[in-house]
Amino acid sequence: MSEPTTMSPRSRRKMFLKKNSGSQNRLRLSTNTLKRYQGAFDVLDFDKDGKINSNDIFELLTSLGKDPTSEEIHSVIRSVVGDKESINFEDFAIIMNEQMSAVEQEEELSLVFDTFDMDNDGFINMDELRFLLTTLLGEDVTERELRETMEIGDRDSKGKLNLDDFKYLVGTVLN
Repeated sequence: MSEPTTMSPRSRRKMFLKKNSGSQNRLRLSTNTLKRYQGAFDVLDFDKDGKINSNDIFELLTSLGKDPTSEEIHSVIRSVVGDKESINFEDFAIIMNEQMSAVEQEEELSLVFDTFDMDNDGFINMDELRFLLTTLLGEDVTERELRETMEIGDRDSKGKLNLDDFKYLVGTVLN
């Protein structure tokens, strides 16, 4: 569903909001978020034709702290627009929303990690993990379950979890 190239950014925002207002399956964004995405889209739309390509998306995701491969970029684009070579603003907003959600999850996990790294040494040890499981999750864990949980996340076998280990543990437990 391509938009006319003569549409102003404001008109595209209105059209996008209107399209999304009546459908539960469509992406719904706040006006502020939509304006931020529109600003990013406009910066990347160098020829001002209302479309951007995968190279532009790569540059944007890199600026967000991601390190995407070419295949990951194409996979993200294909998941939204199929085999098209470029994307319009609506497609861009969907991709951005998914990517920003991932960034927000990373930030949230970092905050949880920092909260339970009580001695601020950059690691969660066995006592801190016990506290996390019993306090946050309300679990009554045995020593064996605690050791097994630590072993799942402690990929370098040092008896404690760094931030990457913690993210891996949470991802493993949730999947």
